[in-house]
Amino acid sequence: MYPESRSHHAAQFVHSAPLACSGYIYGLQLADSLIRSGVAERVLLATADTYTRYIHPGDRATRSLFGDGGAVSIIVESQNARGIRDIRCGTAGTQYKKFIIPAGGMRMPRSASSARETIDHSGNVRTEEHIKMDGLGVLSFFNATVPCSVKETLTQNGLSIDEVDLFVFHQASQVVLDTLRTAMGIPPGKMVYDLAEVGNLVSASIPVALSRAFERGQAKPGQLALLCGFGVGLSWGTALVDL
Repeated sequence: MYPESRSHHAAQFVHSAPLACSGYIYGLQLADSLIRSGVAERVLLATADTYTRYIHPGDRATRSLFGDGGAVSIIVESQNARGIRDIRCGTAGTQYKKFIIPAGGMRMPRSASSARETIDHSGNVRTEEHIKMDGLGVLSFFNATVPCSVKETLTQNGLSIDEVDLFVFHQASQVVLDTLRTAMGIPPGKMVYDLAEVGNLVSASIPVALSRAFERGQAKPGQLALLCGFGVGLSWGTALVDL
């Protein structure tokens, strides 16, 4: 869309935080902080990723895990006691190599060398300009980190798993969701699964999953929900919200 033909909208403050699968929770925390501090009255939170362009067509191990998608949420000040109760975020920068695109930044600029294809022992094709993920390492890290983050959030708010109506986690994969749900003792009916039709939409996965849960009646106004995102960084975030 060309500048002369599009609508122009002024905003006091625009901020970009490329945190992929944790992005929605981090964005929600920023929006909440801006509103509570009086800096903003309403915040438009846009989360969108096109991860397929960062995955080599010959990388079968990674290609099936990610899709492209986007979501827009409008955050406004609540006129009653309902709304965002608590948000807690964390990151472990020492684990960055577990999920990375090595080339393309200042540390390793793109070059003929970074574009050279390599084939691993399983036949997956990659370059230094594509996503490299240690799947087992990432899974192991979040299997340990996510339950602790959820427990901390609930404990600090005087709640238990049983008192939460709905759990909306980043839709990483069926295996990840099943593993985390079992580890935390979350009843199957309280866990939102939205993988069958849309897959892993990266930063858009939580808002899309929540929206679709409302559409099919699994999510309802007045419920207490726990949202949890986790991914690149490695990073994670947990939010406790009244729907």
